[in-house]
Amino acid sequence: MWYPSTVATPSPEPITASQCKLQLQIDDTDSTWDSLLAIYISAAREFVENWTGTRIASRDSVTLRCDSFDDFARVAEGPLSSVSSIGYLDVDGATQTLATSVYEARADGLETAIVLKSNQSWPATQPGSRITVIATIGFASVPPMALAAMMLLIGQWFANREATGAGSIVNEMPLGFSDLLVNLRRNA
Repeated sequence: MWYPSTVATPSPEPITASQCKLQLQIDDTDSTWDSLLAIYISAAREFVENWTGTRIASRDSVTLRCDSFDDFARVAEGPLSSVSSIGYLDVDGATQTLATSVYEARADGLETAIVLKSNQSWPATQPGSRITVIATIGFASVPPMALAAMMLLIGQWFANREATGAGSIVNEMPLGFSDLLVNLRRNA
């Protein structure tokens, strides 16, 4: 089982306030909206990442924790660029770092795994302990479809500030949002 990840140093957001202002047709010299747009940008990125199960912007030093090496068959987040380290508690409770000669990262599109190299085996771990993976996860270049989906969300949030509806029908996501992201979705 994988647990929620943490990011040591957040990367810059993939969309700027200036780009949002262009989308929203706000005069770029008007900084009145900048703090609100910063919230929308961050929220839109998080929403897209949660909806797709994919980190759309590359993040260094993402810490992932799981219960066993069996969980490595499908890493909880993707795409996986590289693994910096894998730490675990051995059967005596001592902290160990797994040698890179034991494993390799595999990225097959959005699906990622950490597998054993030839003639290797996973070490025994202390029962009940967690395995910690430090990795770089996300696209080096954010896919344009993800950026467009973020802009659609930001545009709707800016224009409506609440769910919109006609009669008894409520639209919480803008038209085209899911169509733009269908090929980036891991958790479908």
